[in-house]
Amino acid sequence: MARPDLSFIKTQGGLGRPLAGKDHYSGLIVYSDTTSPFPSAATTIQIASLKGLEDAGVAADNADFKYLHYHVSEFFRANPKGILWVKIEPVPATPASRTFVEIDALQQFSGGVIRQVAVFDDVAAFDYTQLTTIQSVVDGLAAIKMPLSVVIGSDISGV
Repeated sequence: MARPDLSFIKTQGGLGRPLAGKDHYSGLIVYSDTTSPFPSAATTIQIASLKGLEDAGVAADNADFKYLHYHVSEFFRANPKGILWVKIEPVPATPASRTFVEIDALQQFSGGVIRQVAVFDDVAAFDYTQLTTIQSVVDGLAAIKMPLSVVIGSDISGV
């Protein structure tokens, strides 16, 4: 009796398989008193690993951006195949004047693929009006089919 032929179909399977969807696309906005260490005076970079951040000029021993290195390392520890857009912005002169247009700019920079953004600001004290301002930016992005979720980390010692 003849045996059937075996055929092997090679695909993207295995350990190197890309993640499905775009839920692993994230953004991080950091407000800093220090000028961005990124090359060419860029304020935004896209990275796929911690090494990408280090290649852009942010080392673990960088005193001004030690917290940024930590947050990015934790992001890739939890999600090794994630894609992260990082934006460093100067701290506004008055926190009340903050409009959070950086969220919109980061989403536009990514081509609308970011699903969640973390906004980290430990320089200015948290103000509840920031939530309303952020929600208006998120609503504007949703209206143009670029929805995302925002998590904010601020100095809450005065709350």
